Amino acid sequence: MWPDGSKCEQPGNVIIWSSEDDPADTLIPRLMAAGADLERVYILKGRVNELGETAPFDPAGDIGLLAEQIAAIGDVHLLMIDPLVSAVRGDMHKANDVRRGLQAMVDLAERHKIAVVGISHFSKGSGGSSPADRVIGSQAFAALARTVLVAAKSENDDVRVLARAKSNIGLDSGGVSYMIEPCTVGEGIDTTRVSWGGRIDGTAREILAAAEYVPGDEDQDDPVEALRQILRDGPMDAKGAAQVMARNGFTAKQVRRAREKLDVTIERKGFGSDLVSEWSLPSVLPPGASFAQKAQFCPPSGVGKTGGEGQNCGDSGRFGPPDMADAEGF
Repeated sequence: MWPDGSKCEQPGNVIIWSSEDDPADTLIPRLMAAGADLERVYILKGRVNELGETAPFDPAGDIGLLAEQIAAIGDVHLLMIDPLVSAVRGDMHKANDVRRGLQAMVDLAERHKIAVVGISHFSKGSGGSSPADRVIGSQAFAALARTVLVAAKSENDDVRVLARAKSNIGLDSGGVSYMIEPCTVGEGIDTTRVSWGGRIDGTAREILAAAEYVPGDEDQDDPVEALRQILRDGPMDAKGAAQVMARNGFTAKQVRRAREKLDVTIERKGFGSDLVSEWSLPSVLPPGASFAQKAQFCPPSGVGKTGGEGQNCGDSGRFGPPDMADAEGF
């Protein structure tokens, strides 16, 4: 059953592999609650190795065996892999490793004319970013997919949303609401099922933002306020500050604009490979304050400790904060 209430007119066999949910107490009861034809569902549990021993199925290395099973079962329309990162042998944060690992899955799908659904999660602290960019691991996961669907739970109630974050074959906006409701199947087996709601207009980013919005947290997705909070305790290594902003879901462009709006002071120290940059909030000066341009320079008449006679400077007299006194051309 599709979210709009229509039924699939071309039923087919489905193969499911999940390392996170047990078939007996989770997958099968949920399939029953959804009205699935269990005669058409095949759940991968393991494989038999060269020694005749049962071993766990490995999506990254057992594609050949999987292809044999697809051919043997016949009429397979859908393959589900949970989590999709298990199909990558290498670093899931490196685009080349991800593309190399998933290419075998892509070739399998094209050869057997089946759809592949890979399940993943959002990376932590990615709120406010583009939904496709929030997918854990390399951006290649979303880039390689023909369609990316994203889901989130409302912070204020039990309503959830499913939205299209990317589509190479149709619209890439809009979504639908749904709820997870408890139910009982078979001989008193407790499980859950999806209860679909109405359609939602807007981009995936707008739909997720509305679902994840927390009243009173208006500043949590404001890059200017976020950067202000990061730098409020004093100067910070520029690279470290940018990394903190990135972990909180802000793009490099947002960080640059926030830095410009705050008029962040950039101070570079060292030379060559030892060169580092520090970011700090600009100093707030009291009205009428005056800083010396160089050490031993006194403010003009009418400004300073002695009124009309100006600052009484000795050999060590300096005006302004100690860390500013030696700055040329400040």
